[in-house]
Amino acid sequence: MPKTKTKSAGAKWPAADTGIIRGGPARRNRRKEPITLSEPLKAFCQRLQLSDSVELACRLARATFKLDGPITLDRKIDPETSDEWVSICVTAKGEIDAIADAYDAYTRQWLRHAPPHARGKVRLSLVAA
Repeated sequence: MPKTKTKSAGAKWPAADTGIIRGGPARRNRRKEPITLSEPLKAFCQRLQLSDSVELACRLARATFKLDGPITLDRKIDPETSDEWVSICVTAKGEIDAIADAYDAYTRQWLRHAPPHARGKVRLSLVAA
């Protein structure tokens, strides 16, 4: 049984120490495709202390959306401001209203559980299939 962290209302999230960033087995989405992380992205996450937050975002995406393909991760840079972040790329299937409701639920959970320093550095990129 994996370690757990308590979230609000007594429910639990799996601990992030078995995740995609710290060299554990590759985390998988519902379709069983592995999520891969490049070495530069891994270093970026470690440098900004985003590893646990990326893990959280991936778990929330898996739990919230009906996925139509793998979750992918990418490092983005704004050319005008040089701001950098991790993009969690998700393709969701279903009716647009259901996807919008899932997005709202994801956002509520993300804001409730993500540390303040990660909220602008880990972003969801959502495509409706």
